[in-house]
Amino acid sequence: PYTLQELLESALVNKNSNYICAKSRQEKLTDDGKAFRFINSHSKHGGKLLLCQLVQFEEGLTQMTIVMDDNSESFELNPFTPADIKKNSSTKNNKTTEFLDSMLYFGVLGNHVVILGSQALRSKELEGHLNWFLMNLTSQLQTMVVLSDKPTQKAVKQIQRQEAKSVVLGSDIEYEAELPEKKYEEYEEKINEINKVRWTPKTVGAEILQFLKSAGHLDSLKFDDSFDATNFHLTLELTYNRTTTKKGQKALDSVATSLRHLDKEDVKINLKGGGVIHGDDLKLSTSINIQFINGKVDESNLYLTMVTWLNSKINTEEVTPDLNDVLTGS
Repeated sequence: PYTLQELLESALVNKNSNYICAKSRQEKLTDDGKAFRFINSHSKHGGKLLLCQLVQFEEGLTQMTIVMDDNSESFELNPFTPADIKKNSSTKNNKTTEFLDSMLYFGVLGNHVVILGSQALRSKELEGHLNWFLMNLTSQLQTMVVLSDKPTQKAVKQIQRQEAKSVVLGSDIEYEAELPEKKYEEYEEKINEINKVRWTPKTVGAEILQFLKSAGHLDSLKFDDSFDATNFHLTLELTYNRTTTKKGQKALDSVATSLRHLDKEDVKINLKGGGVIHGDDLKLSTSINIQFINGKVDESNLYLTMVTWLNSKINTEEVTPDLNDVLTGS
């Protein structure tokens, strides 16, 4: 009977909650208990939108600094640790400082969520954390939270006019190097050697290719040094045997939910009449400029930008009536 916003406010805002302190709501991400993800700050804006900050960090991480010297042939690189910050500050003994890995902002209105993500924290990570928070930690839910993408009104009208023929997933084949963790025990003298580089899939195309190789379907396809991965593109097509215009919206919703964590560039829907719905129309999104004050995100400006964008979607009838009611106070 409660909305997502009501569940979060019950745990985060209610002064009688057991999760008022940020320490009590940290999700451990690794077996060694050094990496954490949690909702850090939260604030209510305009009496309506709950704006939350999701952060992720790992204890003891080292950041590299570069010493700029106009008279030097090359600039010196030095590791900098949280312990160094403590040495050079007046931080009290009961407080510690860690380097932040990544940060995500999300606003909640009823059961609607608007997300400003980062490279490491996106809708998939937010969905996973919300399920951990509401099911495992606070035990407020017994069913999963699913963040389903909102298609544009253009896509909805297209699929109502024409039947869906197929869904196409396609992306370049890209891998990224996963280097072993570097540990600095003595900062004066250090020698780093890479014993092994592990390549992990970076795109959905690479993940599909990895699965086919592990299943033994690509044994005859040899990858050597002459293979140019930048010119290799993988496409997976899912074809509908039959659908009707009455079920068009249901089909579109199914696609938007099932493929919600893929990049919009990797998805398109082919229609029987020859039309195409591209990923841009399957995810209601935009690019915005973020303002900073003393290196920190100006959250009041971010809230205003989010709400202004949502109101623009109301004017073009892109959002559902219930979100319209929440924003306009109807």
